[in-house]
Amino acid sequence: MATRMETIRAERARLEADREGTADERLSRLNARFRVACTGAGANVRALCRLQKLREMEIHLTTIAEPATWLDWELACILAQAQGTGPHTSEQVTPAFTRSLEAARAFVTGTLPGFWVSSGLCALTGHASIGADYNGPEGERLRREWPLDVEGAVETWDEDLAPGDGPHRECMAILACAVRALAYKLQMEASR
Repeated sequence: MATRMETIRAERARLEADREGTADERLSRLNARFRVACTGAGANVRALCRLQKLREMEIHLTTIAEPATWLDWELACILAQAQGTGPHTSEQVTPAFTRSLEAARAFVTGTLPGFWVSSGLCALTGHASIGADYNGPEGERLRREWPLDVEGAVETWDEDLAPGDGPHRECMAILACAVRALAYKLQMEASR
């Protein structure tokens, strides 16, 4: 079994390889992989579509320069689905996930219950890390749902977004980690 640092380095290398080029080039590569995955025998197209949407959101969160109302809407839809409260509608208030640290952290709490969040903002970056709190009150459930004893298991998701151009970069870093963790969970469930 790989050490924690080896796993983190491998995940970071995969992430950096996926980040080569512009946002449009990254989306194009993502779309090409999606089309190939959908043609496979027994492909779960619904799960692949959800995974594709999460990956697209991560690309947008790590490349857009300003908070985005449309992205807040999509995050609210994911949160409503995760909490089983039905679809998010225009009659409901859409939290300002990309503008508010409290809302970004609430997104993690709602979609990834039992996860810890650590984040900050400096002159250079908005950064965040999230992971399952295996030592907390929900530790037993988290060990079942997010096992560490499988090959390629990821323990934390980390993000550094430069430049540090305001508090929303910290929010975006938190959200990028969260959607990447949700995508990882989808991939893990599909491989079982």
